[in-house]
Amino acid sequence: MVILLGKIPLIKLIAKLEMESEVYDKLAKIGILTVEDLLLTPSEKIREKTGLPRRVIRKLIEEAGQLIEIKAESAYQVARYMEENIAYITTGSRMLDEILGGGIETSSITEVFGPYGAGKTQLAMQLCVNVQLPKAQGGLSSGALYVDTEGAFSPRRVAEIARLRGMNSDHALSNIKVIRVLSASHQHAIVSSIDKVVHSSSIKLVVVDSLLHHYRSEYPDLHMLPARQQAIREELSWLARVAESFNLAVLITNHVLSPIKSGRLENAVGGHTLAHLPKTRVYIRKGPDNIRIARVVDSPTLPEREAPFKITEAGVEDI
Repeated sequence: MVILLGKIPLIKLIAKLEMESEVYDKLAKIGILTVEDLLLTPSEKIREKTGLPRRVIRKLIEEAGQLIEIKAESAYQVARYMEENIAYITTGSRMLDEILGGGIETSSITEVFGPYGAGKTQLAMQLCVNVQLPKAQGGLSSGALYVDTEGAFSPRRVAEIARLRGMNSDHALSNIKVIRVLSASHQHAIVSSIDKVVHSSSIKLVVVDSLLHHYRSEYPDLHMLPARQQAIREELSWLARVAESFNLAVLITNHVLSPIKSGRLENAVGGHTLAHLPKTRVYIRKGPDNIRIARVVDSPTLPEREAPFKITEAGVEDI
C-alpha cells in the first residue's frame, strides 16, 4: 500500500510555477483543490473538463510529483489495516456470504453478472436494506446510493423487503439515495462525481445497476468499441477510488452475452476491460424450483465455489 501524505494546496503549486490564476480557477471549478487531487485525476479528464493545454497539465503533474511525500507501508501494516477496517455486508444468505468470505466486501468492487431474471437487481436492492442493519446483524449501520440505469429500482419492493425483515420501511427508503441515469454520457458524469454524493452522506454501499446498459445501446458498432471501453475503464477506476477512499462497498451488475452452453459459463458483457477491474466477480444463474446458484468465478482471495439461495418476498434467503 502506497500512501500520499498530506494535503498540499494546489495554489502553492500554481504560485511556484508562476502560472496565471485562471489555471487555478479552472482546476478548482472541477474539484481539484490539492496536489493530491491533481495526481489522482486522469490527465485527459482534466483536459476535457478545463480546456487546459496538455503541456500545462503535464507540467503541473511533473512538478506535483516532486512535492508529495510517499510512504510505503509494510505488508504487516497493510494486513493489520485490512483486519481492522475492511467490513462485509450480508447478502441475506448464510451460504452465499460464506463463499464471498463474509459478504460483499468494502474497499473494493464486486461484479454480479448473469442472464435476465437471475436475481441481480433483487440482490442489489436487498443489499441496500442490509447495509442499514447493525454490524451485529451483518450490516454497517449506514445508507446506500443506487445508480439506476435501467429503471429497475423498485421502492415498493425495497419497502417490502425491509418490512418483512422487521425494519421500518419508510426509514429504510429514506436511507437510500437513488440517481436515475438516462444516457451513457449522463452516467459518465455522475460516476466521475460520485465522491461528492458519498462525502456528504453516510453511505457504505454504492450500486450501479447495470454498468453497461446505456453503453451497449449507444455504442453498437465495432469502431465505437475503443471509446466505449475507455469510458468503462474510467468509470471503474473512479468507483475503485471511491471504494478505497471511503472504505465502502461497490456493487455493479452486468449481463451475459449468451446463456450457458453445456454447463460452461459464457462471457459477461464488457470483455477484458470489465473482467480485470472488479476484485470479486460472481455469476448468478437460475436453478430448478426457483433456486438461484451463485458462483465465485474470479477473485484474488477466494476460491471458485458455488452456493444455492432463493429469493422470497423477504428477499435473498438460504434454501
